[in-house]
Amino acid sequence: MKTAIGHAILAAVLTLASAAETRRVYFVGNSLTMSTTLDRVHGLFGQRGIDLQFGSQLSAGKSLIRHWNYQNEPAEKWFCWETCVPQGPTFLPHPNFYVVKPAEWRFGRYDAALAQHKWDAVVLQAYQSPLRDDLDAIPRFIRLALEHGAAENFFIYETWPRRPKLTGGAPADGNVGVDIDYAAEWSAPYTAGADETGFKTLEHCASRDYFRRLHAALAEKLPELKKPIRRIPVGEVLFAIDAKIKDGSLPGLKELAGRDPGKLPGLRSGTDFSKGANILYADAIHFNPMPHQTGVLGNLISGTTLFTVLSGQDPVGLSAAAYGFDVGKDAALIRAVQETIRDVVSADPLTGVRGTKN
Repeated sequence: MKTAIGHAILAAVLTLASAAETRRVYFVGNSLTMSTTLDRVHGLFGQRGIDLQFGSQLSAGKSLIRHWNYQNEPAEKWFCWETCVPQGPTFLPHPNFYVVKPAEWRFGRYDAALAQHKWDAVVLQAYQSPLRDDLDAIPRFIRLALEHGAAENFFIYETWPRRPKLTGGAPADGNVGVDIDYAAEWSAPYTAGADETGFKTLEHCASRDYFRRLHAALAEKLPELKKPIRRIPVGEVLFAIDAKIKDGSLPGLKELAGRDPGKLPGLRSGTDFSKGANILYADAIHFNPMPHQTGVLGNLISGTTLFTVLSGQDPVGLSAAAYGFDVGKDAALIRAVQETIRDVVSADPLTGVRGTKN
């Protein structure tokens, strides 16, 4: 199954042979990392002359503690999406994520990638975990990388709240979620203790407060780190986007909905603009529908936030053509989204980006 970007287009757009620098990033996450469509993130870097060489360990629905213990589960559940297709002096992303074979891997799963390769950054995506599980898993990944001198820059990919799934009389695509008050969910306190177990520990585990508590506790658990753990604040960016959708300050959004409603998949389930970020959701958690490879506004936002934090550059002016947007008709909307991402990332000291630059 091919992604929306073919090798020929990537090669033409990125001109990697003349890239000014190479950035090597390893990702550990699930379908939320995969559905950013890392090939398109690769393309965003390429627009600025940066050759993003990436590896990843991905698996649907898995938390970081399950990633650490992946050897205990069936091997077919674990995928590695990489830049592993030779293209002149570099490598392009594999276009067939679901069928890439271990024989084609350059880096492999985390225990090989973090022991045998060097990385400019390691990105760990949190998902649906009690605080105690993330505080168990994240230091393990970091200490493994430190032990082998694989990396010294670590990032938590902060995700966003789930919508409750429909039950009972759900439609055929019944994985769509019930609308949530995004601002309330993101602002809700995480009340479980760091040693607690049980259902309560998953309440508001994708909230601003959860991630603040996680970062504070990690700083205490890892005093040996020379650099603080950074964050990729997609949930906070979506908080800002949610407010702008509601107050109508994203230009061109309604025009996009009329011209290309698939870019706002939440509209298909009857959500209107008064529901804010709900219009971005394709189901209970993803922004693009199965198999999570299409370009939509939601994964343009998540991918551009990844780019902004990991590159330290101002995203304003990047083309969104690879995500299927019209570079003319959607120009004002894309610029407003990019400015929002830049402002949120620059204002957050834990991103490590004090002021973005082109």
